[in-house]
Amino acid sequence: AMLQPALVLVDHGHFQYNTTALGLALWAFYHCSQKRGVLASILFVGALSFKQMSLYYSPAIFAYLLGTCFSSTPDDKAETDNNTSTDDSNRSTKSTINFSWTRFWSYGAAVIVSLVALWSPVVLAQDPENPTTTALSRLKQILVRIFPMQRGLFEDKVSNLWFVSSLKPLRLPQRFLPTGWQPVAALAVTLVLCLPPCATLFQLGRRQQQQPSTSNKENIDTLSTLLLGA
Repeated sequence: AMLQPALVLVDHGHFQYNTTALGLALWAFYHCSQKRGVLASILFVGALSFKQMSLYYSPAIFAYLLGTCFSSTPDDKAETDNNTSTDDSNRSTKSTINFSWTRFWSYGAAVIVSLVALWSPVVLAQDPENPTTTALSRLKQILVRIFPMQRGLFEDKVSNLWFVSSLKPLRLPQRFLPTGWQPVAALAVTLVLCLPPCATLFQLGRRQQQQPSTSNKENIDTLSTLLLGA
């Protein structure tokens, strides 16, 4: 799909190599479904570092990987205590929720190591055209490009909801919010709208840890649909 001629022609024609970031993101989604969260984390950091638009997928993949850190086991003690009961329907069906700190920290370590490996050459390299810049200022420039809040709601008439709502006679953002608060409000609305699919992905990741490997195909289909449709 990433080598589809029309997509390659459009992207390369205006020097936006989106297929590289999309390919890395797709590999990250695939390895998520194969219970390879560490490798998925490394690949997604690569996608995000290559193109900031991969940030759109970060809530979904974060929710999914966080879900894999949770698992539930039957509360055997509660069932044992109820063995004296003559009515089987009264037996406890409670389960204990477990959190895997090992898996959680392994994901975090993979992200941090990948970021350091990819960003350190840019942060530590001295700019010959501007030798007065510091490593901290270069790191700030990376973060500004990943989170371009200074651009406002949209740039160059990008066709999205915020552009349409800003046209006359609507001009909704200008009527209700100062210019500086519009990106913050857009971020808040986006995060709220992300909650339902992220909750679904969280539950999907949690269930996957308790399913055998033979059910991976179903998980791949579900994960691809949710992540690519977000």
